Amino acid sequence: MNVHLIRDLNGEHSILLATLEAIRARGALDAETRTLLARARAALVAHLDKEEREFYPVMRAAAQTNEALRDTLRVMGQEMDAIAGSALSAIDSWIGGTG
Repeated sequence: MNVHLIRDLNGEHSILLATLEAIRARGALDAETRTLLARARAALVAHLDKEEREFYPVMRAAAQTNEALRDTLRVMGQEMDAIAGSALSAIDSWIGGTG
């Protein structure tokens, strides 16, 4: 596993969390908040794509010979699909003013 990739992904997690905190701190769903939400959504989609393209293939390859890792990835994948779907749906509703 590439240590630089892990650092990059963790850094992206921090940036996403900071952006979400800035959105929460605004306390109003105004035009600037919607702009921040759109940026957060784009960053989240890019992050998820990067994980799928660079992180998970390596983990899936390693899981071919590691049953515990295979089980962990299966559960983690199900949870991440649900979390990502919920997050993107919520962001879309906030941007659209329906959330």
